[in-house]
Amino acid sequence: MKPPLTSRRNSSVSPGHQAAPRPLYELRRGLGCWELRFGGRPAVLRHSLGLLYLAHLLARPHTEPVHAVKLAALADPAPVSGAAET
Repeated sequence: MKPPLTSRRNSSVSPGHQAAPRPLYELRRGLGCWELRFGGRPAVLRHSLGLLYLAHLLARPHTEPVHAVKLAALADPAPVSGAAET
């Protein structure tokens, strides 16, 4: 199983105490499913292309926009004919 994608948020900590921020979400790919934890609530979701795309986008926050053709290539790494190179 792959390590989870996580988003960290700051938690309020009293002075003198160091606590690791709790993740806002975790998304982990399993065998045929994805494990999602958001706001402390767990869910298991069946694998779908949408979740694959979402995981790719969440793993690269604050970067350049991702063209739909590049996202589609995640599902089928064969070159897409007619796709413009950027």
